[in-house]
Amino acid sequence: MKKIVMMTAFLLSVGTGFAQSSKASLSSTTNTNVSITSSDRDYALIASFADQKLLEVKKMIEDALGAPTESKEDLNVWISRGIYTITLRSEKLIIDLDKKNASTALVKKFEKLGEQIGNKVAATKTK
Repeated sequence: MKKIVMMTAFLLSVGTGFAQSSKASLSSTTNTNVSITSSDRDYALIASFADQKLLEVKKMIEDALGAPTESKEDLNVWISRGIYTITLRSEKLIIDLDKKNASTALVKKFEKLGEQIGNKVAATKTK
């Protein structure tokens, strides 16, 4: 599992170093940060958020992609070899999509999911 996370981080850094990219970032004052990077080759999202948002984020991913392919304690992973890897643990989400191997519909689904997650974790409760 550690290898997957390290490999994802490495591929993300290499891919963004060589590709033309656009970046968007959403943040709030409560330990929330969302960074989305999209290029012709890759789509990536890295988010940190409050622990109480974990179940909402997990549900959003499950609604889009189904149950995790791996799940242990506080770690949930969705993998489609060669296409995407999603790693979710309390307070942290990493999404990596290889656009070269993904269908146009899947790319759009990930972009929409990333936007929804970004809005959800950046939103503050007003109660």
